[in-house]
Amino acid sequence: MPIRINLLAEQQAAEEARRRDPVKRAIWAGGAVVALMLLWVIYLQLKVGGAKSELAAQENNWKSVERTYLQVSNSFRETGTIRKRLASLQSYSTNRFLWSHPLNALQYVADEKVRVVTLSGASISTQQNQVVFSTNVFFPLPPGKWWKLWAKESLQTNVLDVANSILNSVTNQANFARFQSQLLITPPNVSTTKIQVALQMEIVKPETVAEKVTLTLRARDYSKGSRVDPFYTAITNAPFFRLFLSKTNSSVQPDTIQPREDESDKINAGEAFIPFTVQANFPERVRTNE
Repeated sequence: MPIRINLLAEQQAAEEARRRDPVKRAIWAGGAVVALMLLWVIYLQLKVGGAKSELAAQENNWKSVERTYLQVSNSFRETGTIRKRLASLQSYSTNRFLWSHPLNALQYVADEKVRVVTLSGASISTQQNQVVFSTNVFFPLPPGKWWKLWAKESLQTNVLDVANSILNSVTNQANFARFQSQLLITPPNVSTTKIQVALQMEIVKPETVAEKVTLTLRARDYSKGSRVDPFYTAITNAPFFRLFLSKTNSSVQPDTIQPREDESDKINAGEAFIPFTVQANFPERVRTNE
């Protein structure tokens, strides 16, 4: 049986080892990855270029419509302001004080022994400037314990209770209490840091106009003073005046306690009378100055 000897076995093994070299495979794999990355970069650059082109087109489009947008926005803002003013004027016209009502009520309280000499009314409007109250209250947090690394110390003070206390103390002040319905109150803003809790509040009283209406009636009592109080009581008990007046905003004041005469009086010449004045102050009306 012949014996076959491969004299090239060592060369063939070396060639096979070179083909299976991991460094060579790694080089081929790295080259493939680099090629893929280059392709990905080129793809991204194409997308960026497309996005820039679209952005430039949108900017050109926006520039073409920006002027129209600004005009429409300004017109819309002016329209809102006009509508707000029209609503305020409508509210003022429907809620304005009408002198016909007190004049109509006075005709039902006539007294034979009392003659009204003059009747005058005054309406005074006082402008109140805007008032802003803002506060920043800080509550320091208690220091943490070194053995409680995972736990946080809680604040012992109730921040919302403090906010309500501040709100009540401010709104009960004289320059705020009269304008309760007009106050603009922002919700309390509470922020927490590692060392403290901050409470921020703002209360705004807008610019307002307060309207005061006063009715002054000067009369003469020809019963030597016995009809002054009944006449005043009849006025305050009239349905219209009882709706608006109370003992604190109406008064009667005799000008003198001694009867006098008026020779120039063509109606009751030579008859003694006691002059007195009735003043009625109607509740103050507060309007937002818009």
